[in-house]
Amino acid sequence: MTTTHDAAATPTGVHSLQLARNRLGRLVLTLPDGTVHAGVVPVRAFPISAPQRGVSLVSADGHELAWVDDLRALPEAQRALIESELTEREFMPVIERLLSVSTFSTPSIWEVQTDRGRCQLELKGEEDIRRLAGEDLPVNLAVSLHAPSDELRNELVPLNRKYPLAELAEACRDHQRSSNRRLTFEWAMIDGVNDTDEQAVLLADFVRPLRGHVNLIPLNPTPGYPVRGSAKARIRAFRDLLDANGVNATIRRTRGTDIDAACGQLRADHEIASAPVRLGRRKPANG
Repeated sequence: MTTTHDAAATPTGVHSLQLARNRLGRLVLTLPDGTVHAGVVPVRAFPISAPQRGVSLVSADGHELAWVDDLRALPEAQRALIESELTEREFMPVIERLLSVSTFSTPSIWEVQTDRGRCQLELKGEEDIRRLAGEDLPVNLAVSLHAPSDELRNELVPLNRKYPLAELAEACRDHQRSSNRRLTFEWAMIDGVNDTDEQAVLLADFVRPLRGHVNLIPLNPTPGYPVRGSAKARIRAFRDLLDANGVNATIRRTRGTDIDAACGQLRADHEIASAPVRLGRRKPANG
């Protein structure tokens, strides 16, 4: 049984609950009166004692729209949509703080404190994506992409020389098929380097078949760093172009720049290189 909530909540049959995903991957609920709500979030009332009973469908602004007494009573297609959404949102450990990093090059081991205890993450390369795909781990995968072509990514992400974009895409597809989780692609917005309209279209062409999400990262102003972050207007235009090409994208909110405490700034004063730094391969010394 499903109940919709309005001024006077009245029960409706389970078949009157219309659920679908839009092109951005968000859950859309259409109520019996024709009202459409995008970005609906299912929440279990009894996640441990009775996971199949008592699921609330909540709007993006936090209002309960419908109540499902028993998931098993729903038609298979609707139940699959809700269970898929619940799988993505539940049992995700929350990282509370970073404890240690073995090295900032690869391979590296990151030890973090989560709300479920300590956890170690080992980063090697694209082969780890395939290894994770074979294990039932409650984690989502974020890929540091930053460039839509091998030529540019070889400079921004040197590991691309070993694992080019075609291999990366194949590994991502394998992981997605195995885990049924949405992929996130990280994209640091660098002024004049990877923030053009053409690169936005190429990025959309790469991400769209993978049904991924793009996280646009504004670069923080950092003394001694040779590149500048893209302007806010350029970042918004880049995001809008991704959206127009069928890819969901968000802009990461930066904090702490006013006190030089944002990402990349805390250690800048102690680690500014005496020689200029350039993107690309290092030229061999003469002689």
